[in-house]
Amino acid sequence: KTDIDREVVIVPINGQPVPFSIHTIKNVVMPEPDNHSFYLRINFFAPGQTLAKDASRRMAKLVERFGKVKYAFVRELTFRSLDQTNLGQAFRQIQELRRRLRLREQKAVEEADLVSQAKLIRMTDARVPRLSDLTLRPNISGKTVGALESHTNGLRFISLRGETVEILYANIRLAVFQPCEGVDTKVVLHFHLRHPIMVGKKAHKDIQVYTEAVDSTVNLDSARRSHYDPDEIMEEQQDKKT
Repeated sequence: KTDIDREVVIVPINGQPVPFSIHTIKNVVMPEPDNHSFYLRINFFAPGQTLAKDASRRMAKLVERFGKVKYAFVRELTFRSLDQTNLGQAFRQIQELRRRLRLREQKAVEEADLVSQAKLIRMTDARVPRLSDLTLRPNISGKTVGALESHTNGLRFISLRGETVEILYANIRLAVFQPCEGVDTKVVLHFHLRHPIMVGKKAHKDIQVYTEAVDSTVNLDSARRSHYDPDEIMEEQQDKKT
């Protein structure tokens, strides 16, 4: 049984329910059934083994601290049942808890370098300089198209879906303008930041906005004219007379 809210797995040991934090679980597997019996094996983090990359920082510190004084650690627990339903449900719930833990740890690592920034001071008493029809990289959710505005102390990108990304001038280390040259059809503004900012769900130090600049020419002489073009009608009539 699992408690999703408290992030613990409750297992029966000698007839008593014993909780184990999801931080202590290395992985969970379901071996092949044997003689109509189904198995669920839970492996735990313990001293004397290489800690996996998905081991939480809390568990890594505990193993390092208590492993040196030879505390007893549970390495694995195996459960057998004649019914696969309960074991399968427990397997899926434990996998979901471990997935949530990994995502939370990954988010904490990404946000560790974030620095609290000042609030963007928006211009309200003048016409705001704006560049329209720009695409943002990295994307927020799918292709992100919108406009880039220049305000008192920073830039503000607003997507067509209403999503915003704010870049303060004080946080810009380098700003690079890349014109379209040769076969490249993009005009790019690149900002390399001093401190990362959140774009969508990830932290980034490099932000780009770009637009396509493609010159298309049409050969009017070779283009097919409309059947109602008076010039074309006159040319046809003149041809018939000659």
